[in-house]
Amino acid sequence: MPFIENISSMRLIDIAIVSIKRQKSRKIFLVIALVLGCAIVVSLFTFLGSQKNKIEKQFDEYGANIIVMPKSDNLLLTYGGINVSPITANLELMSQNDVKQIMTIPKNELLRAVSPKIIEAITIKQDTTNHNVLMVGVFFDEERKIKSWWEVQGRYPMMGNEIIVGSEVSSKLNLHIGSRVEVNWKKLLVTGILSSTGSQDDEIIFGDILFLKQNFNKQNNISLIEISAHCAECPIDEIIGHIHDVLPHVNVKGVRQIMKQKMTMIDQFGKFSFTITFIIVVIGAILIFNSMMGSIAERTKEIGIFRALGYKKNHIYTIILAESVLLSIGSAIIGIIAGLVSSYIMLPILTDVALSLITFNSLMLVLTFFSVIFLSFAASLYPAYKAAEIDPVIALTQI
Repeated sequence: MPFIENISSMRLIDIAIVSIKRQKSRKIFLVIALVLGCAIVVSLFTFLGSQKNKIEKQFDEYGANIIVMPKSDNLLLTYGGINVSPITANLELMSQNDVKQIMTIPKNELLRAVSPKIIEAITIKQDTTNHNVLMVGVFFDEERKIKSWWEVQGRYPMMGNEIIVGSEVSSKLNLHIGSRVEVNWKKLLVTGILSSTGSQDDEIIFGDILFLKQNFNKQNNISLIEISAHCAECPIDEIIGHIHDVLPHVNVKGVRQIMKQKMTMIDQFGKFSFTITFIIVVIGAILIFNSMMGSIAERTKEIGIFRALGYKKNHIYTIILAESVLLSIGSAIIGIIAGLVSSYIMLPILTDVALSLITFNSLMLVLTFFSVIFLSFAASLYPAYKAAEIDPVIALTQI
């Protein structure tokens, strides 16, 4: 046989490569199994990382995740966590200086928007009917950053005497774009109608904060501050602590429930992914072990010739382990590429994850690569030991 005639001049690594080529039918199934296992692991953790990115992006767009409000209780009307009634609406609450103080806290670069509000319960008279409505004065530039999902029919106010009204207010008071509403003896023009949001915003009139200051004797006072902090790192609790440090006289709350619920689901899926990975590792180890043991059984004569030619036990160890490592390197590379390509193609189809949110964790890819190699190496140790212990005399008698 050409293989046997030339083995004396071969390097150990060359022998391993030739052996793999000679056993293509056996090795191909092992490679396919390793590639599939590697691709599944990469896809699972790519999906996990992409979902986390999606949740963080959604939470960034969700709106205010920090609310700063005065210490008050037992009020009748509510907005964004603060309760307001016609009586307490006239109390001095917080000042514009508090907004300036917030902008000085450590990590203030993570504050995407700081939106102070004045909240006032007003009465709108139509014919013989009085309607009690909550009016909120805002800086519309800041409010649009926080309420990025708002859809306004018409346009946003550009002057102090212009307002937008929630969908419920528009329906109940029969208001439309161009309608005029009298508030505190001032005529306000409806320039926009807020499409239904499913929140309390539907029942509110939004106007210019300066208008409420001037016409309701608010001077420099504000009722509530909503803050949208970037959530890529999500140090919400730390930011809340800094706000407490500069504003000890107010209540500061983080709106984290929705994100915590979603992150809990992702964590549970992460545990499931680790379980699947463990099962794949066990199955992979068994396949490698069985494949190598079968290969050793078929190569008893070949190994006997190696020993007769002067190859030592450590040489046999090296040949068997080299075969395993070479197969695992090739399988890991193909499996990682397959996992990345399949994730890039299938995730947008099977889930609602955008391509821009698909994240490939380089550390995870490196760990996967070396884990496959280590697994193959470890699963081949005993077969390599059995191969090295083959008695060359007994092996040669079978020729």
